[in-house]
Amino acid sequence: MSLPSIVIVGAGISGLSCGAFLARNGISEIKIIDPRDRIGGRICTVRPDPDDQFFFEAGAQWIHGADGNSVKELADSSSIQSVVQNEKKHIYFENEAKRCEDLDKIKKLEEAENKFNDIIQFAEEGKDIQTHESLLTYLQQSWTKKYKNDPTTAKLFNVLINLQNVIEGCDTLQKVNLSAYNQYRYCSGGDLSVTRGLDNILNTLASNIPASSFLLNRSVCKIDWDCLYKKGKVAVHVFDLLSKREEIIFADHVVVTVPLGVLKTNHRTLFSPSLPPSKIKAIERLGFGSVTKVILRYDQKLWDEEPVTMHLLREEPGQFGHYSVLVTKCHANDEYFLTLWLSGEEAVNVEKLHKEKLKKELTDDLRKFIPSIPYPKSIFVTRWRSDPYTCGAYTYISVDSTPRDLHCMAEPLSETVSGETTPKVLFAGEATHGTFFSTMHGAYDSGVREAQRIVDFNRRNTRKQCDKNQRNLASTSRLQAC
Repeated sequence: MSLPSIVIVGAGISGLSCGAFLARNGISEIKIIDPRDRIGGRICTVRPDPDDQFFFEAGAQWIHGADGNSVKELADSSSIQSVVQNEKKHIYFENEAKRCEDLDKIKKLEEAENKFNDIIQFAEEGKDIQTHESLLTYLQQSWTKKYKNDPTTAKLFNVLINLQNVIEGCDTLQKVNLSAYNQYRYCSGGDLSVTRGLDNILNTLASNIPASSFLLNRSVCKIDWDCLYKKGKVAVHVFDLLSKREEIIFADHVVVTVPLGVLKTNHRTLFSPSLPPSKIKAIERLGFGSVTKVILRYDQKLWDEEPVTMHLLREEPGQFGHYSVLVTKCHANDEYFLTLWLSGEEAVNVEKLHKEKLKKELTDDLRKFIPSIPYPKSIFVTRWRSDPYTCGAYTYISVDSTPRDLHCMAEPLSETVSGETTPKVLFAGEATHGTFFSTMHGAYDSGVREAQRIVDFNRRNTRKQCDKNQRNLASTSRLQAC
């Protein structure tokens, strides 16, 4: 039997893990198609100057947990170093011109932040969630019981809410399903930074796949999974963004790894025939919000410790909301820089602003807390919401969805002929993982899962064909004997 032909749509970590697994199992006829000029998808290590070792992560930031985390295991086995993020917290009040040094106030706010984290843990445990639909209402009611009419802790609460929006990948916690909040499973061991960049993990995976397999700068326009003009094949319609030419690639199996945001936007035109109603409902119900990072670099060394989360406590919401600030060090050149995290409407608005205008307005805003902060030498804004190949951040279970939708996302489109069911279009990516959605390791594991599905199917087919050939040979021998 000939080896199957595979097309993988998307060269993110799920597409790469799928391709690498297939290649290791002897399946070499693989094409990985991506519209970008790079691999990685939502993992994007930016190296602005080839003569400088500085880099930052525009997309995924950390490996979330060490124990039971496949990406951490891959990093360790490839001698890719990672370090645990032991964050410190600094408090700044608007118009106080310096970091808060009032020990009583700091202690009170530390206790309040611990209380917020306790409420999140109670939500994960399902404690007293029956009367609430969303995570936001649960947090608000639990917080108010402890800190009613306290203006100082109210300011902290606003900052923590934005930070939680970023963690969830949502525009507002009002959309996060509380009853399903225990669906996500943590890997213990803390968040880890890869000291020389997450692109090293991508390159490790890509090195296991033939270079000729990668078709970059190409967009998939349509996946015809009921192809009439080549029986049993899936027809993948591809547009070359450089040559402006179209082509059709035929495959036995197609693995779709594009982000949920892309499926929300394009599923009606991407698949022919249309997706089953159950999968369409899952795509439309699951949440996929907006998270934007702004990277600010400075000529001077402004900090002497990292990582530090700076809580900026405001009198009123600022132009950019209650964004979070992280002091980060690039381990490659020891440069300290700021990463600002925005969510929801503020994240979308920041993506639209011109860099120089944003640089000035953010500096003016930061000077309300740190008057001496200089003008940054450079700014970089991630634009995942406006990026047509992403259309947002990462997946969460919304108030309109259930954990079943995650499993529905992972179900293949199959064809049954003469009792034999063939998975023709398969789905991978973090939005298809039942417990590790929104993470790199969830995406990685899903790619391996679908590759294993293809390998197992073709092994079964090979055995059946061998058994059939042996029966035919035995029958022929008996006839000859007669």
